[in-house]
Amino acid sequence: MFKLSTEIETELRQRFQNSLREFQLWKPSAQRLLDTTVHVSDPALTDAFLRQIEIFLVESSHLKEQLLKVQMKKDFLGNIFKQERAELLLEEVSDATKELENLHKGLLQRKSRLQALVSQHKDFDASFKLLQTQLSALRVKLNAEKQLLPDLVGKEARLQRLESIQGHLDECAIQMEELEKFVQSDPAQMHKIKQCSSDYQILKRSLETMIAQSKQHIQKHWAFNDKLSDLQQWLTVTKQKLEYYCDATTHNAILDLERLQTEFPGREIQLHLIEAHGHLVIKDTSPEGAVNIQTEMKKLKDSFKFLENLMSKTAVDVNKKITCLEKMRVEKVDVSEHLLRKVARGEDTDELQLIKNFEQWLQRENNKLSKILALNPSNNEEVKARYSKLKELQLRVPEGQHHFEELLHLQPVGRNWDELEELRYQWMLYKSKLKDSNNTLMTSYFKEPNPFRKGRPVVSCLYWETCLLNTLPVEIS
Repeated sequence: MFKLSTEIETELRQRFQNSLREFQLWKPSAQRLLDTTVHVSDPALTDAFLRQIEIFLVESSHLKEQLLKVQMKKDFLGNIFKQERAELLLEEVSDATKELENLHKGLLQRKSRLQALVSQHKDFDASFKLLQTQLSALRVKLNAEKQLLPDLVGKEARLQRLESIQGHLDECAIQMEELEKFVQSDPAQMHKIKQCSSDYQILKRSLETMIAQSKQHIQKHWAFNDKLSDLQQWLTVTKQKLEYYCDATTHNAILDLERLQTEFPGREIQLHLIEAHGHLVIKDTSPEGAVNIQTEMKKLKDSFKFLENLMSKTAVDVNKKITCLEKMRVEKVDVSEHLLRKVARGEDTDELQLIKNFEQWLQRENNKLSKILALNPSNNEEVKARYSKLKELQLRVPEGQHHFEELLHLQPVGRNWDELEELRYQWMLYKSKLKDSNNTLMTSYFKEPNPFRKGRPVVSCLYWETCLLNTLPVEIS
């Protein structure tokens, strides 16, 4: 697992650094192209240079997207780089982004100038109409991006589309500047340019606002997803710990459970913060996406509530189990010492009476089991009640086993031995019957279709099944 994590970390480092390396390799070529085309005026060379500039503009847009992704993941960089290295990388990326913007703008200007050289003989009205058409198309695209989106993937895709619109809008600005140079001496045409420039400024401000909002929505959604995932992981790990402690019989288990229980108040606060954060994200999300977020939050709250109940029940069960075992150990020591003292004095240990006492106790337990089996549960509450009664009987099995072993330690002879052998058979028969009762309840409740179990959450069923399995009797001869 460590090797895999290291390889992934190395790959992520290279991926973040590659964008910067690609820009450093691309920058000299772009600068040479700009320097070469400063004084180009030969129509025979213009088309070739225009094709090169178009290629470099596409590459520039791609590099800009890559560098932007690195900046948007600044919180993530701290997980794969040291703090100083992460800050240095972000600073280098920021500087590279500024250089790239300057080069991109220079390429756009050079493209426009060369295009103007090629098409300067064309009518101004045709060029102006084309510019208006482009601005109108960009306005339509921008309006189409105002609707709410359902998820984080859609929001990130919209940001990329908005940045693409911004690139096209920058091209329109360059075209306006070039057209303005041609009509400076024509007041009528200058009026058209100024009106077009006003429309451009309105569109630009609207676009900048939408890009800022889009980035904010993405950051909020990312933060919500991270917090949600963190609490979900804690719930999973804690549930596994509680399942492990179900069978614990030591005081250390009690201490571990108490430490685990102290984590719940802080996690409950975290749950409320996630819920509040989720409501903020819902405001920026479409109705269908809001339903998904609400569903996730409900699942989280239900899981937390279930885990709280499981925590309380596990602590109570472990305490009862340890108390019972302690009581059995004390009683075993007391009885053993008493019998040894009587044997040492040569007194009668009343073997037959002890056997009769155990036989009567076993008969009472058998009667209780028969009454429980006579019940036919028809709903969820009755099933729980039957399970609880079976569990009470099961908790007394270790006590009965302890007393039976005491009878074996007496090593009776004659008739008493025959009585003890018969009692051994009855005791094994009772334990087998109790075990079969547990299995029957588990099978009928979890495998047979019952009308009152429709729609019951799977997690709850699995929990009861686990508890039933944990209460199966241990066969001791």
